[in-house]
Amino acid sequence: MKTRPAVEGDDAPGQYESVFELEQAADSAKWAALADPAASGQIKLAVVAAHDSICWYRATGNLLDRDYAEPDPLGH
Repeated sequence: MKTRPAVEGDDAPGQYESVFELEQAADSAKWAALADPAASGQIKLAVVAAHDSICWYRATGNLLDRDYAEPDPLGH
């Protein structure tokens, strides 16, 4: 769990790099879920929401407030 200290806010060497790697993994998961015809809408929404939360955290250092989350990130 190399990203755990970064996500939980502990100071650790390589903190930014760990969060960046987590974001890259979330990008891969997002595109894989969206491309999978067998993935349910709920799974796709969960993966996209996780991705967006990770991106927000990396960009701001804060958790994503639900007021700023897209109501329908898949555009249904």
